[in-house]
Amino acid sequence: MLLALLGVLGVGWYFSDRALTVRATGQAELGIRDAGEGRAALSREGYADYLGEHGIRTPVGATSVEDAAVVGVVGDILEDDGDEVVRAWEATEGTLPEEPVRALIDQDVFWPDPSAVDVPFSEVSVPGELGGLPAWVVEGEGEAATTWVLWVHGWGATREEALRYLPALHEAGVTILVPTYRNDAGAPADPSGRYRLGESEWRDAEAALVYAREQGAEQVVVLGWSIGAAISLQMMDRSEEADVVSALWLDSPLLDWRHTFAAQGRSAGLPGPMTDVAVWIIALRAGLDLDDYDWVARAQDLPAVPIHIEHPRGDTFVPNARSVALAEARPDVVTIEVDSDADHTRAWNADPDGYDARLAAWLAARLDG
Repeated sequence: MLLALLGVLGVGWYFSDRALTVRATGQAELGIRDAGEGRAALSREGYADYLGEHGIRTPVGATSVEDAAVVGVVGDILEDDGDEVVRAWEATEGTLPEEPVRALIDQDVFWPDPSAVDVPFSEVSVPGELGGLPAWVVEGEGEAATTWVLWVHGWGATREEALRYLPALHEAGVTILVPTYRNDAGAPADPSGRYRLGESEWRDAEAALVYAREQGAEQVVVLGWSIGAAISLQMMDRSEEADVVSALWLDSPLLDWRHTFAAQGRSAGLPGPMTDVAVWIIALRAGLDLDDYDWVARAQDLPAVPIHIEHPRGDTFVPNARSVALAEARPDVVTIEVDSDADHTRAWNADPDGYDARLAAWLAARLDG
């Protein structure tokens, strides 16, 4: 009995480490070669067969465009023979070789800063409680410039997650702030040395709000991706600065840690009781009150601002059931779009034009209001 208990605790601790350890996600290695006529052949690994546009760069360890031999974007799947996936290919730097080379495939598509999408920007430092938080600022134009868009990225991601959305936002004329937060590269580490899953990160999002306000923002629209949505909602709930926020756009939002971890436990083949132990350990180590993060149960506590959710039905990492439930519970403030087979935070990748059009129309309504 004791051995069984220790085994359960050990598995729970292992999965808590996976949730709390600082590491990069959204990228994977695979093989790639030129397949002629604007096509690339990818080895069946990583995100080779994921829907939508994904960025490619070689070599895997390249840290800048100057270090990269090849940079480009794969698009539609054209062929799939079980060993290789042939996709549309557009190079922005270099030429793919005829023989396979190892490459990094990236759901963020573009790299490494807003210049990759032809958007002018400046690098600033947002004062946070642990120190300076590196951030990008894209200046707005005209009357819309006093509306700031604050970007809050997801777990294991970086501010590069924002790049594919910047052209549509920049076209709207708003000022855009894309900050880092604790544990990001270049930002201070959390004193715990781990992710806190929103419990401390919201204070860095609050610091970005303060910065925007001090720089002249009259209203702030918050865009939160995945765990960035959980961070954003905690900021709205806890911060005295949140009165400047006029709306939220949440993509693949994590609205209930219990539900999300249960789904991930099932996906990993864990028995329910073992998943429950893992969730208990995660909450204990991160200092979470899981009830604070259950926004379906707390639907009446949502901020009284328009909230739009993009949550594809194909999301396997954070299934969209809780987003649908929240929209049903609060149709007065929440709108939702689920009509995509894309996976987690990849609705834009699968339909860039459609996503940009929805985002632009929604933002225009906020500016008109």
